[in-house]
Amino acid sequence: MDRKRVLVCEGDRTLVCIFERVLGQGGFTVRAAENSADAYAVIKDEQPAVAIMDLEMGRHDGLLGRLEREDLPRPRVVAVLQDERAGTRELARAAGAEIIFVKPLNMEEVLQCVEELAASGHERP
Repeated sequence: MDRKRVLVCEGDRTLVCIFERVLGQGGFTVRAAENSADAYAVIKDEQPAVAIMDLEMGRHDGLLGRLEREDLPRPRVVAVLQDERAGTRELARAAGAEIIFVKPLNMEEVLQCVEELAASGHERP
C-alpha cells in the first residue's frame, strides 16, 4: 500500500487534470482510470490508499466487490456525484463510498479528506 498514491476514476479530463495538480501539490501521486478494468489494474498493481470515483460514469459497477472476492486491499473511496438526485447518496454508500462530494467541488476540502483517509490506513474501519 502506498499512502501517497491516489486513483482518480473520472470521465471529465479537465477535472482529472485539476485532481492531478491539487493532489500533486499535496504530495500525492495520482493515477487516472477511465473504467473499472483500468481502475482494477491500478489497484492491483499499485495499491493506492484512496480512490476518487465518479460513480455516475456507469463503468465502475462491481469493482469493489471484485477486489473483495480476490482478497485485494481496498482503497478508501471518495465518491463524486453530479447532483443530489433522490437516492444518489445511498447508491454511493452502497458502492463503498466513505465520503461523498457533489460537483462543483471544493478542491481544498477534497485534498483535506484525501489526506485524512490516506493517513488513517488502507482498510476501511
